[in-house]
Amino acid sequence: MVIVSALEVEIAPILRALKARKAVQYGKRTALFSAGDHDLLVCGVGPRPAEQTLRSYLKDHRPDHILNIGTAGILAPGIGLREVFGIRQCAGDRGSAPLELVPWGAFPSAVCVSVGRPLNDEGEREALRLRTGAQLVDMECMTLAEIAGECRLGMSALKVTSDHADSRTREVFMEHLDRTADLLSRAVLDLL
Repeated sequence: MVIVSALEVEIAPILRALKARKAVQYGKRTALFSAGDHDLLVCGVGPRPAEQTLRSYLKDHRPDHILNIGTAGILAPGIGLREVFGIRQCAGDRGSAPLELVPWGAFPSAVCVSVGRPLNDEGEREALRLRTGAQLVDMECMTLAEIAGECRLGMSALKVTSDHADSRTREVFMEHLDRTADLLSRAVLDLL
């Protein structure tokens, strides 16, 4: 299994816990870390870096499964910050893909829609929620799922809510980043 996140800071607690070492530097902000039987791939933020990095990784590696982990903005009312969800389906501009629910642990499930840029507007957030029915928003999950489908690899995703996908997205994301990374790492380490 390869664990894929957009940002190194999102998986930093896991890298420390597993004593992972950098194995390959793909780009300025993208890299592969290795810790025994575990590959941890930092794919970069957004669809294009995620695609380029995962395809580069897959040229030399054949994992049996992809686990996408990371932060997500909240689209639906009633969801709070720092809640962990197993993603049952992801969606994007080109369609949607069902994912395998993470079978370990008791995480509520959600639909996540992937977009090409940070969502910073309440009106856009509401329109996206109504159009897609998604509860969460990120920028990489759908791209990774499309590649997993092409390569006939299983894929699961765990997302922790980090912001409200509104005008304060960046501020709230930065304020909660360390706590969301710690929460997500505990969930993932329990799975391993």
